[in-house]
Formats: sequence, C-alpha cells, structure tokens
Amino acid sequence: PRRPADAGLPRSHKEVEYWNRNVAEGWAQGEKQAVEIFLSDLGRLQRDIIGMARYRVLLRAGLVEEPRVSFANAATEGGRGRLSIGDRTVRITDQPGLQGNRRRWQPGAGCRS
Repeated sequence: PRRPADAGLPRSHKEVEYWNRNVAEGWAQGEKQAVEIFLSDLGRLQRDIIGMARYRVLLRAGLVEEPRVSFANAATEGGRGRLSIGDRTVRITDQPGLQGNRRRWQPGAGCRS
C-alpha cells in the first residue's frame, strides 16, 4: 500500500504504539480473511471439478444430454468508440438435461470394470 500523508502518521510515542498495534491487528484480520476466501474458493473448485466428472460419467452412460451450441463468426463489428475484428460468438442454444428416454441409456457405461 501507499504511504499515508504525513498529517495522518503518528507523532507521539503513544500514537506510534497505537498505530503499530492496530496495523498488526488489521494485517492479521486481512490474513485470516484471505485464508477464509482461499478455502472457500478451493471448496468451490473441488465441487465444480467433481460435478464436471460426474457429468461426464452420466453423459457416457446416456443419462444426460449434451448442451446444444451454435457458433457465429463476425468479420468486423462496432463503430465510433469500439471496433471488434474477427470475433467468434459461442452461444448455448439448449441447456443440458436429463435423458428421459430409457432406450438411450447405456447401463454400466459410466462404471469401472
């Protein structure tokens, strides 16, 4: 962080002690918060990876359907203050879902032998 303005810095011995104590406390709280955020994000990442693996197993077994995706290429787009050249737009046109047709299921396809 940037150094505070001189007017905001402690002047007396008592102010320096107060300053140091509270800077240390604030730093410790910041570290604690950073660890909590990291662990929360790590948990979310783990959940997402497990979900992606589970989806692949279900897809292989025919129990879910893949999303439908469309692609569009634009040579140029925009004007005045914004110009995009060679953009590619990818759109999910139909969300993935459960496969209701039992005939398309493949029992054991997602299981290990």
